[in-house]
Amino acid sequence: MGEKPTLKRELGLFELILSGIGTILGAGIYVLLGKAAGLAGDAVWLSFLFASVVAALTGISYMELTSMYPKASAEYIYVKNAFGSRSAFVVGLLVILGLIIANSTVALGFAGYFSVLFNTPIIPTATVLIMIFSLVLFIGVKQSVQIVVFILTFKDVIKNSTVRLYNCSPYQNINSIAIDLLNFS
Repeated sequence: MGEKPTLKRELGLFELILSGIGTILGAGIYVLLGKAAGLAGDAVWLSFLFASVVAALTGISYMELTSMYPKASAEYIYVKNAFGSRSAFVVGLLVILGLIIANSTVALGFAGYFSVLFNTPIIPTATVLIMIFSLVLFIGVKQSVQIVVFILTFKDVIKNSTVRLYNCSPYQNINSIAIDLLNFS
């Protein structure tokens, strides 16, 4: 019999941190801000405060898990050791489901912005975006993180272009602009 196949470590601490920041900014700030402001109104800061507390507690939990089980899928291993394989399988599926929902949210948000700028349908645009990034991820996780780093680096260029396109001040109430751009309902 041959050796067990293993995955090669491609990402360092810097890439992992930027990948996490990209996900948080993509889903929480750029996509959901308009909807959150529309629903919460002036108390949107309270929504973000609550979400940041939950995110901090989640981060602390993951820090504890990775210190106990420094290999990949620490949540699966933890639940498997504590409750058995069936519960661990459910946890693994829930992690995958959470990632699918987060990625779909970011793709729909991007497609909403894209449709305002280029008059394209939202769902097909989001689907194409997911397919493109899935292909990049299939090629390599390092390449997908490099794209995230690129997007984070040049986000201000995109923001300034949008501000000029809508002929508004960069200090104008961003909530009203975001609500106008992402009014899906």
